[in-house]
Amino acid sequence: MTDVAIQVKDLRKSFKDAEVLKGVNFEVKQGEICALLGSNGAGKTTIIKILSTLLSADDGIASVCGLDISRQLFLRDGRTDGSRRLCCIVF
Repeated sequence: MTDVAIQVKDLRKSFKDAEVLKGVNFEVKQGEICALLGSNGAGKTTIIKILSTLLSADDGIASVCGLDISRQLFLRDGRTDGSRRLCCIVF
């Protein structure tokens, strides 16, 4: 089993003509505390929405506990095939 809890590689997301995420890369190991810091419009909320399966990425890899979030099956009612059970976000 790997010690990586969250892994993001070359994550990309655009809304119309605006490229919001331009190849984001980071890794959080199990037991670590991570903070996303950046100015308004930097893509922090977009990253959280992708990791929690509320939004799909245009390209790249995002995984939580080894489960590839970027390739999860989105069901018609908005649920995914299992990845949301692994997600917990604390503000």
